[in-house]
Amino acid sequence: MKFNLISLLDASGELRPSARKKLLKIASQDPMVNAQYEAAHANFDVFGSLPIPEPSAVERQEIPATIKGAIHAELQQQEKRAVRWRLLRRWAAGSMALAACAVFAATLLHVNHSQEAGQQAQVARINAMIDRMALPAQPMAASDDLADNGAPTGSPVLTSVRTTEMINQVNALTAASARSEAVSDPSAPPGSF
Repeated sequence: MKFNLISLLDASGELRPSARKKLLKIASQDPMVNAQYEAAHANFDVFGSLPIPEPSAVERQEIPATIKGAIHAELQQQEKRAVRWRLLRRWAAGSMALAACAVFAATLLHVNHSQEAGQQAQVARINAMIDRMALPAQPMAASDDLADNGAPTGSPVLTSVRTTEMINQVNALTAASARSEAVSDPSAPPGSF
């Protein structure tokens, strides 16, 4: 233990009574602790007899000003840190908003591209059906097979049946396209592309 420090606390009157009794008991049993105890009390008495200097009038004005200056400097540092954090938070919020806008715009572009691709595919299917509906440019040969109804395969009867089937298929595709457009764009009038 640091008996000299404990002895100084006892000399200044800061030691509790129970601790003082223990210190005196140990000091009475150990001559080295007793010597430290006596030296600490003698030093404290010497320090107690020294005069306490009074600050001058200038020092009385400078000391509070120095303390206030240190407090103001610390408050300004804290304010600067707070401003930096506010700017950082605003920058982060702006960056996140910008990123959200970019994602939204990319999604819209993707949806529009998908709709355009779907429309182009539908136009291609309709064009292919129209190409299949075209009448053969060659006259019917004698060796051509007969259709199920007994008419030759290149005859006007068979061609009109094929044309009717193709028109029905085109109408079905057009109706399906209109339904898909109405689902993807509810504000569009029915049947519009």
